[in-house]
Amino acid sequence: MKEQNIRVFNDSLLIVLALLSVGLLLFELTTDVSEEGLAMIRTIDLTVALVFGAEFLIRLFESKKRGEFMKQNWWQILASIPVTATGTQALRGLMLLRLLRIVRMTSMLARVSLFTKSLGRIIKETRLALVITLLIAVLLGGASSFYLLENQANPHVNDFGDSVWFMAEVMTNTGVGEVYPMTSGGRMVGILSMFSGIIIFGLFIAFIASHLVTTKSKKK
Repeated sequence: MKEQNIRVFNDSLLIVLALLSVGLLLFELTTDVSEEGLAMIRTIDLTVALVFGAEFLIRLFESKKRGEFMKQNWWQILASIPVTATGTQALRGLMLLRLLRIVRMTSMLARVSLFTKSLGRIIKETRLALVITLLIAVLLGGASSFYLLENQANPHVNDFGDSVWFMAEVMTNTGVGEVYPMTSGGRMVGILSMFSGIIIFGLFIAFIASHLVTTKSKKK
């Protein structure tokens, strides 16, 4: 169980860092950033690159067949290229803009690939796809029903977005209260949505617990 938790935490960290890295790259390319901002972006990106590099080296040394591991995963080293570091910025001074674009794009694609691989593993192990599908189905179905029942009778329901907001409130039991039902049908939709939210999130927790128990049993 401890190893499983570490792997899930590791995958989640890589997902966050991959999104952060791509976001920094897009921000720098589309925004007129000050020198202080550029320095901060380069520092963050260098840190992200070091984390990806360390993660790759750890998996390499833990692998029993390092040669085969390198043959299959060598491209992941590209994820460790700091795309906003001083070394790549210097290429602008040499007018090698095309090479800079290739380095940047290759590094970004490598990180996105790691992101999708880690996300796929998490989704498969926790049945997250099923939970999300149920959540979206109940959210949209309940919002549609609530909108049809409350649109004419409720001054707080001006469009479909208000109904979606109401469903999000009741399914997560936040109780913000900006939108509330004023018809019997709307109240019934709200009640069913509350229980549906509890059931869906309960299923998600049950799937995680079941997976952890199964993994532990297999190890024994």
